[in-house]
Amino acid sequence: MMCDDRSKKTSPFRKVLCGLFGGVLLGLFLSGPASAGLIISVPSGLSVTPGATVGFDVLVQYVGADSGPLDLAGYTVGLELAMSSGLQFTSLTSPTGSVPYVFDLPDSGAVGPTATDSIGSGVTSLIFYDLTSAASGRLPVRTLYPGDSYALGHVEVTVGTDAAPGIYALTLSPTVSQGGISDLNDPNGVTVLTSVESGSIVVRGSMVIPEPSSLLLGATGLSGLLLFALRRATGMHTA
Repeated sequence: MMCDDRSKKTSPFRKVLCGLFGGVLLGLFLSGPASAGLIISVPSGLSVTPGATVGFDVLVQYVGADSGPLDLAGYTVGLELAMSSGLQFTSLTSPTGSVPYVFDLPDSGAVGPTATDSIGSGVTSLIFYDLTSAASGRLPVRTLYPGDSYALGHVEVTVGTDAAPGIYALTLSPTVSQGGISDLNDPNGVTVLTSVESGSIVVRGSMVIPEPSSLLLGATGLSGLLLFALRRATGMHTA
Protein backbone atom coordinates (compact mmCIF):
# COMPACT_ATOMS: atom_id res chain seq x y z
CA MET A 1 0.00 0.00 0.00
CA MET A 2 1.09 3.60 -0.63
CA CYS A 3 1.12 4.56 3.08
CA ASP A 4 2.43 1.22 4.42
CA ASP A 5 5.41 2.10 6.66
CA ARG A 6 6.67 -1.48 6.44
CA SER A 7 7.92 -0.78 2.95
CA LYS A 8 11.54 0.34 3.04
CA LYS A 9 11.11 2.10 -0.29
CA THR A 10 8.63 4.69 0.97
CA SER A 11 9.94 8.09 -0.15
CA PRO A 12 9.84 11.22 2.07
CA PHE A 13 7.42 12.81 -0.39
CA ARG A 14 5.06 9.85 -0.07
CA LYS A 15 5.22 10.06 3.72
CA VAL A 16 4.28 13.73 3.63
CA LEU A 17 1.42 12.98 1.21
CA CYS A 18 0.10 10.26 3.50
CA GLY A 19 0.26 12.60 6.48
CA LEU A 20 -1.72 15.28 4.68
CA PHE A 21 -4.31 12.72 3.57
CA GLY A 22 -4.74 11.50 7.12
CA GLY A 23 -5.09 15.07 8.41
CA VAL A 24 -7.85 15.82 5.91
CA LEU A 25 -9.75 12.69 6.93
CA LEU A 26 -9.37 13.58 10.62
CA GLY A 27 -10.60 17.14 9.99
CA LEU A 28 -13.67 15.86 8.16
CA PHE A 29 -14.38 13.46 10.98
CA LEU A 30 -14.08 16.10 13.70
CA SER A 31 -15.85 18.95 11.90
CA GLY A 32 -19.32 17.38 12.09
CA PRO A 33 -22.40 18.80 10.38
CA ALA A 34 -22.76 22.57 9.93
CA SER A 35 -25.16 24.27 12.35
CA ALA A 36 -28.22 26.10 11.06
CA GLY A 37 -29.87 29.24 12.34
CA LEU A 38 -30.02 33.03 12.21
CA ILE A 39 -26.87 35.08 12.74
CA ILE A 40 -26.66 38.84 13.38
CA SER A 41 -23.22 40.06 12.33
CA VAL A 42 -21.02 43.10 11.73
CA PRO A 43 -17.85 43.20 9.59
CA SER A 44 -14.36 42.51 10.91
CA GLY A 45 -11.24 44.41 9.93
CA LEU A 46 -12.88 47.65 8.75
CA SER A 47 -9.94 49.92 7.92
CA VAL A 48 -10.00 53.66 8.60
CA THR A 49 -7.61 56.53 9.36
CA PRO A 50 -7.91 59.11 12.18
CA GLY A 51 -10.42 61.82 11.36
CA ALA A 52 -12.28 59.63 8.87
CA THR A 53 -15.66 57.87 9.00
CA VAL A 54 -16.40 54.25 8.14
CA GLY A 55 -19.87 52.87 7.42
CA PHE A 56 -21.18 49.31 7.50
CA ASP A 57 -24.40 47.31 7.49
CA VAL A 58 -25.55 45.14 10.38
CA LEU A 59 -26.70 41.92 8.74
CA VAL A 60 -28.98 39.03 9.56
CA GLN A 61 -28.13 35.79 7.75
CA TYR A 62 -29.94 32.48 7.63
CA VAL A 63 -27.36 29.70 7.43
CA GLY A 64 -27.98 25.99 6.92
CA ALA A 65 -29.52 24.27 3.93
CA ASP A 66 -31.81 21.80 5.71
CA SER A 67 -34.05 24.21 7.60
CA GLY A 68 -37.47 25.59 6.76
CA PRO A 69 -38.55 29.23 6.34
CA LEU A 70 -38.77 31.63 9.29
CA ASP A 71 -40.99 34.71 9.64
CA LEU A 72 -39.53 37.87 11.17
CA ALA A 73 -41.54 40.88 12.31
CA GLY A 74 -39.14 42.84 14.53
CA TYR A 75 -35.60 43.14 15.86
CA THR A 76 -33.45 44.85 18.47
CA VAL A 77 -29.68 45.24 18.10
CA GLY A 78 -27.06 46.48 20.58
CA LEU A 79 -23.60 47.69 19.48
CA GLU A 80 -20.65 48.86 21.57
CA LEU A 81 -17.26 50.48 20.99
CA ALA A 82 -14.41 50.62 23.47
CA MET A 83 -14.65 53.71 25.67
CA SER A 84 -11.84 56.29 25.39
CA SER A 85 -10.79 54.75 22.07
CA GLY A 86 -11.46 57.89 20.02
CA LEU A 87 -14.21 56.04 18.09
CA GLN A 88 -17.88 56.98 18.26
CA PHE A 89 -21.19 56.22 16.55
CA THR A 90 -22.33 59.16 14.44
CA SER A 91 -25.11 57.90 12.17
CA LEU A 92 -27.91 55.30 11.88
CA THR A 93 -29.93 55.04 8.66
CA SER A 94 -31.82 52.54 6.55
CA PRO A 95 -29.47 50.46 4.38
CA THR A 96 -29.06 51.62 0.79
CA GLY A 97 -26.46 49.12 -0.44
CA SER A 98 -26.74 45.88 -2.36
CA VAL A 99 -28.15 44.02 0.66
CA PRO A 100 -31.81 45.11 1.10
CA TYR A 101 -33.37 46.23 4.36
CA VAL A 102 -35.09 43.30 6.05
CA PHE A 103 -38.47 45.06 6.23
CA ASP A 104 -38.37 46.86 2.89
CA LEU A 105 -41.74 45.36 1.92
CA PRO A 106 -45.03 46.86 0.70
CA ASP A 107 -47.46 47.59 3.55
CA SER A 108 -45.16 46.00 6.13
CA GLY A 109 -45.75 48.77 8.67
CA ALA A 110 -42.04 48.94 9.44
CA VAL A 111 -40.51 52.40 9.90
CA GLY A 112 -36.82 51.58 9.51
CA PRO A 113 -34.11 51.38 12.18
CA THR A 114 -34.71 53.66 15.16
CA ALA A 115 -32.15 54.41 17.88
CA THR A 116 -33.29 54.32 21.51
CA ASP A 117 -31.16 57.39 22.33
CA SER A 118 -29.97 60.34 20.27
CA ILE A 119 -26.61 59.88 18.57
CA GLY A 120 -24.27 62.67 19.63
CA SER A 121 -20.67 63.43 20.52
CA GLY A 122 -18.87 60.68 22.40
CA VAL A 123 -21.52 57.98 21.86
CA THR A 124 -19.88 54.56 22.17
CA SER A 125 -22.98 52.39 22.58
CA LEU A 126 -25.90 52.15 20.18
CA ILE A 127 -29.22 50.34 20.54
CA PHE A 128 -31.62 50.34 17.61
CA TYR A 129 -34.76 48.48 16.70
CA ASP A 130 -37.72 48.10 14.35
CA LEU A 131 -40.67 46.55 16.13
CA THR A 132 -43.49 48.40 14.34
CA SER A 133 -44.66 45.35 12.44
CA ALA A 134 -44.71 43.09 15.50
CA ALA A 135 -46.41 45.70 17.68
CA SER A 136 -49.18 46.56 15.22
CA GLY A 137 -49.74 43.11 13.79
CA ARG A 138 -49.58 44.49 10.27
CA LEU A 139 -48.44 42.07 7.58
CA PRO A 140 -46.59 41.02 5.52
CA VAL A 141 -43.51 40.25 7.54
CA ARG A 142 -40.19 39.11 6.11
CA THR A 143 -39.97 35.37 5.42
CA LEU A 144 -36.38 34.18 5.54
CA TYR A 145 -35.17 31.11 3.69
CA PRO A 146 -31.84 29.30 4.15
CA GLY A 147 -29.11 31.30 2.43
CA ASP A 148 -30.91 34.65 2.72
CA SER A 149 -29.12 37.80 3.93
CA TYR A 150 -30.74 41.11 4.85
CA ALA A 151 -29.57 44.35 6.47
CA LEU A 152 -30.96 45.58 9.78
CA GLY A 153 -29.41 49.04 9.63
CA HIS A 154 -26.55 51.12 8.25
CA VAL A 155 -24.22 52.45 10.96
CA GLU A 156 -21.37 54.95 10.68
CA VAL A 157 -18.42 55.28 13.06
CA THR A 158 -16.14 58.32 13.17
CA VAL A 159 -12.54 58.03 14.31
CA GLY A 160 -11.06 60.94 16.26
CA THR A 161 -7.99 62.70 14.91
CA ASP A 162 -6.02 61.66 18.00
CA ALA A 163 -7.07 57.99 17.94
CA ALA A 164 -4.11 55.63 18.33
CA PRO A 165 -3.47 53.06 15.59
CA GLY A 166 -4.70 49.60 16.50
CA ILE A 167 -7.58 47.13 16.29
CA TYR A 168 -10.74 48.10 18.17
CA ALA A 169 -13.59 45.72 18.93
CA LEU A 170 -16.99 46.37 17.40
CA THR A 171 -19.07 44.36 19.83
CA LEU A 172 -22.59 43.10 19.27
CA SER A 173 -24.65 42.62 22.42
CA PRO A 174 -25.40 38.97 23.18
CA THR A 175 -28.90 37.70 22.57
CA VAL A 176 -31.68 37.98 25.14
CA SER A 177 -31.28 34.29 26.02
CA GLN A 178 -27.61 35.03 26.84
CA GLY A 179 -28.38 38.04 29.03
CA GLY A 180 -28.03 40.69 26.31
CA ILE A 181 -30.50 42.73 24.27
CA SER A 182 -30.01 41.64 20.63
CA ASP A 183 -33.20 39.94 19.52
CA LEU A 184 -35.30 38.82 16.56
CA ASN A 185 -39.08 38.41 16.86
CA ASP A 186 -41.70 36.45 14.95
CA PRO A 187 -45.16 37.91 14.08
CA ASN A 188 -46.40 36.97 17.56
CA GLY A 189 -43.56 38.85 19.26
CA VAL A 190 -41.86 35.62 20.29
CA THR A 191 -38.05 35.55 20.25
CA VAL A 192 -36.49 33.63 17.36
CA LEU A 193 -33.35 31.68 18.24
CA THR A 194 -30.36 33.74 17.09
CA SER A 195 -26.60 34.03 17.53
CA VAL A 196 -24.30 37.05 17.08
CA GLU A 197 -20.87 37.58 15.50
CA SER A 198 -18.95 40.70 16.56
CA GLY A 199 -16.32 42.43 14.41
CA SER A 200 -13.53 45.02 14.57
CA ILE A 201 -12.30 48.36 13.24
CA VAL A 202 -8.63 48.81 12.31
CA VAL A 203 -7.20 52.31 12.79
CA ARG A 204 -4.24 52.54 10.42
CA GLY A 205 -2.76 55.79 11.64
CA SER A 206 -2.21 58.94 9.59
CA MET A 207 0.84 57.77 7.61
CA VAL A 208 0.44 57.78 3.84
CA ILE A 209 0.53 54.35 2.21
CA PRO A 210 2.31 54.43 -1.21
CA GLU A 211 0.21 53.60 -4.25
CA PRO A 212 1.15 50.38 -6.14
CA SER A 213 2.44 52.46 -9.07
CA SER A 214 4.75 54.39 -6.73
CA LEU A 215 6.05 51.14 -5.25
CA LEU A 216 6.75 49.79 -8.75
CA LEU A 217 8.57 52.97 -9.73
CA GLY A 218 10.67 52.83 -6.57
CA ALA A 219 11.53 49.17 -7.12
CA THR A 220 12.55 49.86 -10.73
CA GLY A 221 14.84 52.70 -9.65
CA LEU A 222 16.42 50.58 -6.92
CA SER A 223 17.03 47.75 -9.39
CA GLY A 224 18.75 50.18 -11.76
CA LEU A 225 21.04 51.47 -9.02
CA LEU A 226 21.98 47.94 -7.97
CA LEU A 227 22.73 46.95 -11.57
CA PHE A 228 24.91 50.07 -12.04
CA ALA A 229 26.82 49.36 -8.84
CA LEU A 230 27.36 45.72 -9.85
CA ARG A 231 28.71 46.62 -13.28
CA ARG A 232 31.04 49.23 -11.80
CA ALA A 233 32.36 46.80 -9.22
CA THR A 234 32.92 44.18 -11.93
CA GLY A 235 34.76 46.68 -14.12
CA MET A 236 37.05 47.73 -11.28
CA HIS A 237 37.83 44.11 -10.49
CA THR A 238 38.84 43.25 -14.08
CA ALA A 239 40.88 46.42 -14.60
